[in-house]
Amino acid sequence: MADIEQIMAVQALLGPDAEPGGWTEVEINAALDAGRSANYIAARWWAQRAADTAHLIDISESGTSRQLSAIHRNAKEMAATYRALAAEEEVTTDPEVPASTVRRGRRSVQIKRV
Repeated sequence: MADIEQIMAVQALLGPDAEPGGWTEVEINAALDAGRSANYIAARWWAQRAADTAHLIDISESGTSRQLSAIHRNAKEMAATYRALAAEEEVTTDPEVPASTVRRGRRSVQIKRV
């Protein structure tokens, strides 16, 4: 079982909208207990947030404007950031674990076989 410090660290990555969005302490604890990293959980939350905000548009009326599309853009950037951090955590350097190299674009990534 994850301790409260681990759960709070994940909550800090998710922000205040996570709990109303379904990412409660129980959900986070279950993900941590399943072996997921804080960065993996954050990547999933921010990807969900990006999907939930994809419909937002910029509004200009009565001399004011609101850049609501920035919410979606920022959520996508956060998801990409945490996805990259989670991918780096999964790369293994353990010689005991057989790995194969997979090319994604210009970068090679070690894949851990289980």
